[in-house]
Amino acid sequence: GLALAALFFEAAAVGERQRAAASKKRAVLVGSINIDITIPIARLPDREETIVSSEPAVSLATGGKGANQAIALAKIADEDEVEVEFVGVLGTDDYKLELELARWGIRHDRCFSSGLPSGQGYVMLDRSGAATSIVVSGANGDWLGGDTARRRKDLAERFDEVLLDGSVLMMLQQEIPKDVNEEAVSAARRHGVPILLDAGGEDRPIDDAMLASVDFFCPNESELRRLTGQNRTGSEEEVVEAARSLQQRGAANVLVTLGERGIILVTGEGRVVKQPAMPAVVVDATAAGDAARAAFASAVFLEGLTLEEGLLKAAAAGSLAVSKQGAVPSLPGRGELAELLAHGRGSSEAKLQKVAVHLVDAMQEQLETMLEALRRRVRGWLRENQGSDLRFASRLNSMRLAGQPGGTLDLVKRQAGLGLDYVFFNYPQHLEGLGKGEVLRALKEAGLRAGAICIRFPLEVYGLGSFTHPSEDVRERARQIVEQACGWARALGAEDVVVWPQTDGYDYYFQANYTAMWQRQVESFRKVADSSACKRVKISLEWKPTDERSRFSNVPSTAAALLLVREVGRENMGLTLDVGHMILAGENPAQSVELVGRANKLFGIQLGDAYSRLGAEDGLAFGSTNPIAALELMYWLQEVDYRGIYYFDTFPENEDPKRECQHNIRRARHLYKRAREARRQGTLPQLQRAHDALSILQLLQDSLGV
Repeated sequence: GLALAALFFEAAAVGERQRAAASKKRAVLVGSINIDITIPIARLPDREETIVSSEPAVSLATGGKGANQAIALAKIADEDEVEVEFVGVLGTDDYKLELELARWGIRHDRCFSSGLPSGQGYVMLDRSGAATSIVVSGANGDWLGGDTARRRKDLAERFDEVLLDGSVLMMLQQEIPKDVNEEAVSAARRHGVPILLDAGGEDRPIDDAMLASVDFFCPNESELRRLTGQNRTGSEEEVVEAARSLQQRGAANVLVTLGERGIILVTGEGRVVKQPAMPAVVVDATAAGDAARAAFASAVFLEGLTLEEGLLKAAAAGSLAVSKQGAVPSLPGRGELAELLAHGRGSSEAKLQKVAVHLVDAMQEQLETMLEALRRRVRGWLRENQGSDLRFASRLNSMRLAGQPGGTLDLVKRQAGLGLDYVFFNYPQHLEGLGKGEVLRALKEAGLRAGAICIRFPLEVYGLGSFTHPSEDVRERARQIVEQACGWARALGAEDVVVWPQTDGYDYYFQANYTAMWQRQVESFRKVADSSACKRVKISLEWKPTDERSRFSNVPSTAAALLLVREVGRENMGLTLDVGHMILAGENPAQSVELVGRANKLFGIQLGDAYSRLGAEDGLAFGSTNPIAALELMYWLQEVDYRGIYYFDTFPENEDPKRECQHNIRRARHLYKRAREARRQGTLPQLQRAHDALSILQLLQDSLGV
C-alpha cells in the first residue's frame, strides 16, 4: 500500500516535471560537486612552514566547479524558461550536497553515486580575498569504475539520455576524469549541442582533439600561461598571442578571464573583444570565474544576446561574486545582476554615481559580515563561559492585561525592558492592518528585533486542515498565507517562519486516508520552500501530537516530524520543538533535541513545562514541574550546538506576565549554566556509558544541587 502509493506519486511527479521541462531551454552541467572548507589565513605558508588560521573556525559551503556553475546558471537564468541539469557523482556522507542543487531547482536525478565520500575543496583565503585551493576529488573521481570499455559505454548512454531532452548548452570543467569529459563532448557533438569547457581543475594538459571539439575554451590567466608555456601575459597583446596559440592547436573561441583586468575573447573569426572589469570590493575570489562563465553562457546560449552583451554580463557577475565570501553563497542572482547592469547605463556621471553606490553597499555588506563574525565569537565565549549570551523571546499574547490596550504594538511595547531580545509575531493575526514600517519602528523603540513569524491558520477557513485539507484550492490558500509570512519575515529581518498546522489531523478512526494526507503535507511544504517568497527563508514545522481541533495529528511525534522534513528534502526546511508538545506526546525533550540536532534540522526551541493532565498543554513556567528534564534539555541543546532563539511558550493566566517572563529568563540561564557544569564533569560520560542511573542521580545532587 504505502510503497505503491509512493511509486504512484513519484511517477506523477516525474510526468509533471517532464511536461514542464519540455517547453524550456535546457542547459547541462557535467562536473564536480564538493564541500568547500574555507580556511581564513593572513598569508600562504612557505614550504615546510606551519601557520595558524586567522579565525578559530573554518566555514563550510557547497562548491566544486561543476556545481558552482550549475547553481550560478540557475540563479541567473529565468526559471520559467530554462531548466538546468547537473550530472556528477554524489558521495556517501552526511553533507547531502544534492539538497543544495534541489534548493535552486536544478535537476540532478541522473547523477551517479559512489561509495566514496564527497569531494572536498580546501580553500585558503587570505586577507586580500585571494583564494588558493586544493581539491580532494573523492566521489568526483569515481565515475562508475570497472573496466574502461564498459565505463565509456555506460557514460555514453547516460549522456545520450540527458541530451535527448533537447539541450542547447553543455558546460564542462577539468575537476573530473579526462575520459568523462571526452564522452560528454562526443555525446554533445552527436546531438549538435554547443560546448563551453572551463580549463580550471586538475593540472593536466589538454590535447588538440579536445580543443577542436569545444565551442568555447575558457582559461584564466594562470591556466593560459600553463597550457601555452608562455610566461608573459602582462599585456593584452601577450594574452591575445597566447590565446591564438591555442587556436593554432584547434580551439575555436578562447575566453580568458583576467580578474581585475577584465575579460578578453578571441573569436574563431579573429576578432578580439575586450571587456573591462567592473569596480568591486574583493572579499573572496573563489567562484568569480564560475559566475562569469555561467553569466556569459546564459547570455549567449540561453538568451540569444551578442558576444559583447555576454561579456558585459560576465564582468558584472564576477564583480558581484568577489564581494561575498564562499563559493555558492557569493553567486549572484538574476535580480542582482540586472540591477548592477542597469547602473551601467546613462550618463558617465550617473554611471559613476551608481557604481559608487554599489561599491559602498558591497563594503557595508562586508563590514556587517565581519561584525557578525565577531559577534558570533563573542557570543560563543559568553555562552561557553557565562551562559549570558542566550537569545530570548516570549509569547506575545501572554502580555495581554485586563483593562489595558491589547493591540500588537502595545504588546511589543510591553515586552520592552524585560531581558528579551526578540519578538515572535503570529500571522496573520498580529500583523493584519499594520505596515512594515510601523512594526519596525515599534521594535526599534522597544529595543527588540523580529525573531520569527508564526503561522496561525484562521480556524473558520481551515477547520478541516491547512496543508492536508481535502481541497487543493484551500491548500493553495494556506500556502499563500505562508508565502505572505515569508514576505513579512524578510521585511522585518526575522530568522524563521514557524508553521503550526493545528488542524492537520483527524478525530475519528477511518476518517482520514493517511497516505494521501501525508503526501499533501509533503507537497505543500515543498511548494512553499521552493517558492520565490520563501526559498531564502527558513521554514520550520512546529508539530503537536494532539489538539482540541484535531485529536490525532498528521505529525504526532518528533520522529514523524523529522521523517516529514526528510521527505520534503529542502535545505531551508527544519523543525521547531516545543517542550510542552513533546511532554504531551510522552517524549523526553532532551532525547528529541538530540535526534533533530544530529540531523542538523533544529531550527527553533520553545520552552515551557507541563503536568500534561487530561491531555492538556499547561504552558507553565520553564523548569517548574520537570526541573531535571529541563536541565537535561539544556545539556543536549549545548551538545548539538544549538545557536537559535530560546522562545518561552507559556500561558501565565493567573500570574503577572512580566514577572513570569523575567522568571523564565533567570531560570533558563541558571539551568544552562548548570548544564554546562554537567558537561564539564569528567565522570558523567563514564556513568552514562555504564547506564549507572543511581550514581548519576547522586552526581546531580552533590555537584549540581539537583
